[in-house]
Amino acid sequence: MIDFISMWAKQIVVAVIIATVIEMLIPNGSSKKYIKTIIGIFVLFNIITPIINKFSNGSIDINSIINLDEYTKQMESKENTFNNLETSNNSNIKEIYLYNLKKDIKNKLQEKEYIVNSIDVSIQNGDDYKIKEIILDLEKNKTTANIDTDKEENVVNKIEQVNIQIGEKQETDKSKARKLNNKEKTEVKEYLSSTYDINTRKITIN
Repeated sequence: MIDFISMWAKQIVVAVIIATVIEMLIPNGSSKKYIKTIIGIFVLFNIITPIINKFSNGSIDINSIINLDEYTKQMESKENTFNNLETSNNSNIKEIYLYNLKKDIKNKLQEKEYIVNSIDVSIQNGDDYKIKEIILDLEKNKTTANIDTDKEENVVNKIEQVNIQIGEKQETDKSKARKLNNKEKTEVKEYLSSTYDINTRKITIN
């Protein structure tokens, strides 16, 4: 009996040492907790199996009680599902962030009397979501368009003669007046650069 207890204790010590070494070697990650569970089952069976064998005069097959291969497959399947959900959540978070970022840029520019016809923002890969590039199609609001163009329109409107070419010229002058000049583009770039921590060279205004 003493020999049995001595052998049993040695077997437990060896199992614990092996489990400790394996736990130290496995890398940190979402699968580590599943591996630790399997290690725990291994240690548990090394504790109870000799006792059962001693008093039942038989042998215990671990696989007859729990199918470790099947358990491992289930844990791997759950891990893959978790990883897919995590990837999907990260993608959704990124899309929501981009949507709110575009909305914020648009609102700030509208406050400065600019019309945002289109906006495209790209961000770098990483957890900080640093802005990589901003592409804008801007024009000035009607109230900030060139005053001289409005005067020309008033003069033309006083002329009773109808001329299609004059009307087309009015529209052309009006469109040109709403376009940003180089100075205004520079001012917008500097404003966006200071607000969103992005280099002005990474900002394009059409």
